[in-house]
Amino acid sequence: MATGAGSAGRPALPVPSPAVSLVARAFRGAGLVDFSPEQMRYLEHGRVADVSRLQTEFGWAPRPTAQAFDDFVATVDPAGFLVACADDPGARALAQLARDKGIDVRTYGTAADADLRLDQVTVSGTTSRYQPVLRGRRLPPVTLAVPGRHLALNSGAALLTAIGLGLPEALLVEGLGGFYLVEAPDLDVLVEGMRLTLDIASRTPLRRHSGDRWLPAPGADDDAALRAHVRSRAETIYHPTSTAAMGADESS
Repeated sequence: MATGAGSAGRPALPVPSPAVSLVARAFRGAGLVDFSPEQMRYLEHGRVADVSRLQTEFGWAPRPTAQAFDDFVATVDPAGFLVACADDPGARALAQLARDKGIDVRTYGTAADADLRLDQVTVSGTTSRYQPVLRGRRLPPVTLAVPGRHLALNSGAALLTAIGLGLPEALLVEGLGGFYLVEAPDLDVLVEGMRLTLDIASRTPLRRHSGDRWLPAPGADDDAALRAHVRSRAETIYHPTSTAAMGADESS
């Protein structure tokens, strides 16, 4: 981690583990960072592996970061282009290295000199928004169904890459807004599952426990309404390590 920070031209400051948790909670509460708790726990640790043992026991030495960058640039097709983040000093160094080798480099980020500049980046609730400006020309605003400034930047990279490949700008922005459930079968399965859930909840055994229907709004039962509800409410989730069995029998 310290090596990566040094290569990017950023200072590395050791911080006691308890202080990381306290500072992280304060910054998250103030909306200054959008790191997840898992990411903050990762930051409490320094080296994940002692690479010196790879040298002494296996005779293998990892390449320096600068060499890895140089090797990567060498793989870029001369007829293609390289997309790099203008906000990151390490990425800017890589971009300049590529330019020096005659490679077409296109940058994105909030920096004023980025080819695709992300203006007015805001994160609110479960969404991220920004105004993309491509070499001085404003594109349609982008709204993502996921929160996080880093995800906004990632989408900017995808947008710049796709534009470079000749894809229509308006469709790209629309696609980023519908990032979830872009495949029709995925959406169909969830809509059918919602219909089944609503039917079960309306049956007599559960009716007295469920109360009045809140979401989807009463009467919003046609395909278009249910699809709109799924798109506005669905989000991803993951199991950090594993799945726990529920129940005591062998089939659990």
